[in-house]
Amino acid sequence: MKRRGPYIAIAVAAVALVTVGLGAYRGEPRGTGQTREEICEDLAELSEGYCKHVECPTVTDEYTDACQASCVLEFCPEKVPCTGLDPIWCASCEDLQGARFWLDIGTASTRCQDSLRQKHQTLNIDQEEFLACFRTKTESLCPALKGTDWYTEWQEATGQSPPSGSSGATSEQ
Repeated sequence: MKRRGPYIAIAVAAVALVTVGLGAYRGEPRGTGQTREEICEDLAELSEGYCKHVECPTVTDEYTDACQASCVLEFCPEKVPCTGLDPIWCASCEDLQGARFWLDIGTASTRCQDSLRQKHQTLNIDQEEFLACFRTKTESLCPALKGTDWYTEWQEATGQSPPSGSSGATSEQ
């Protein structure tokens, strides 16, 4: 029974990654039938509707605003410039309280899903291969994360607990 723990944790992480990564589609929120311009007319609706319930449903309260901000930033970057008035838009890529961190997480997830599906010509992705790709891609998007415990922090921020004995540091990869 103990051997299933790491596999369950990987499966939970994969579900969260897919959920966070859905935003990389970025044409329109699926099923809305709206153009990007129509979506960006009401940023509060985008944030509290689509972003909250599709992009960030598992994110803990402490990081919900940052996750939702990354979703809005991805759809409507011209509407939310970094002016210094709100630190969420200007935070560095390693700051979980900032939109950029969450944007990079979603981008890395989607890129890995796409490349692994293309490589293996299947929708079934090996989770260990995916997680290795995800960590590497995330760190390539934000080099400041390399050698830190960002992965464990991200797991906690998405309501997951890391597998016992695991570490977010990926210097061995």
